[in-house]
Amino acid sequence: MIILFIPIALSVIYASNDGDTLMHMNTIDARYKAAVNRLKEQGRILQRYAAEHHYSTDYCLLIDMSLPSGKKRLFIYNLIKDSIEFAGLVANGVGSYRPGSEQLIFSNTVNSGMTSLGKYSIGNSYYGKYGLAHKLHGLDNTNSNAYKRTIVLHSHAHMPDIEVYPNLSPLSAGCPMVTTDCLVLLRQYIKASKKPILLWIYN
Repeated sequence: MIILFIPIALSVIYASNDGDTLMHMNTIDARYKAAVNRLKEQGRILQRYAAEHHYSTDYCLLIDMSLPSGKKRLFIYNLIKDSIEFAGLVANGVGSYRPGSEQLIFSNTVNSGMTSLGKYSIGNSYYGKYGLAHKLHGLDNTNSNAYKRTIVLHSHAHMPDIEVYPNLSPLSAGCPMVTTDCLVLLRQYIKASKKPILLWIYN
């Protein structure tokens, strides 16, 4: 189930005048730069895990939920070159959203509608209610119910292709939901890989 509720723009919450707006945009730029710098460490951690557990050590998907959904926070990461191949928008679960706050909450509980943090193995593809999707298998205690919750990697036509911050992206029922073009690109990496690719959702 997809929930296409679009929350109020955070600019309305944080900005009372042009000066506040500028200060807030400067803050988010600094946060985004820090998140991008953090990718290298996350990539090194995941590469070690991939090597130990027989997953792809070439590429992975990283999703930084500390960033607001209107910013590009899904990254195709090249583990060999330590570099970003692509960045795009990705939805979080409607249950994770707290009105008036950029800080999300997370859960592994069935029917919570929340995003679950943790590492996932990207599984087989199938065609469901919203078209092509990939099953996700939770590898940590924090996302062990992913398969039971039908948490999958899929696209939706209402997901924007460009950053919309300070507005937020549409919300999902807990799935990492991306744009149609993004899923097409992700599929190229998934299909070309000889070993399963890891996806890591962190905060």
